[in-house]
Amino acid sequence: MSIYVEPVEVLKNKIEANAANSVLEVWTVFKSFFINFNENKPQSVTNLGIMSEITLSTSPIFYFSLHYLVDDGECSYSEWVYCEFNLQNVNTSILNEACIELWDWDYQVPDMFQQFESWLVFQTVQDKALSLNVYGAES
Repeated sequence: MSIYVEPVEVLKNKIEANAANSVLEVWTVFKSFFINFNENKPQSVTNLGIMSEITLSTSPIFYFSLHYLVDDGECSYSEWVYCEFNLQNVNTSILNEACIELWDWDYQVPDMFQQFESWLVFQTVQDKALSLNVYGAES
């Protein structure tokens, strides 16, 4: 059974309640959401992290996501809660396709945030108000 369904709704509601428009405003809400999820995660959840990527294909996107492993005793699988931004109308000429993965076995939560916030991709798009899609996935 997927865990991400409820966190996706919680995050959507928090973004809406905070009237978060820019990437930075959404990120600020996401950080609070991440901390709360980490402090109240189900026992079956381990390996918490932040993943982010920029793809510059014909439909360029930038996302950051909460990533975690679910082990329910019978099987284990990964889940993600995404904040995905459409870069269609953004000048991305100074950017290259890139990704960053920050995991709780390598970083404390504040250090994850600091690493992400110092990433050139985030610094480049943080002040932009972009079309946002919040969703979850598993594999």
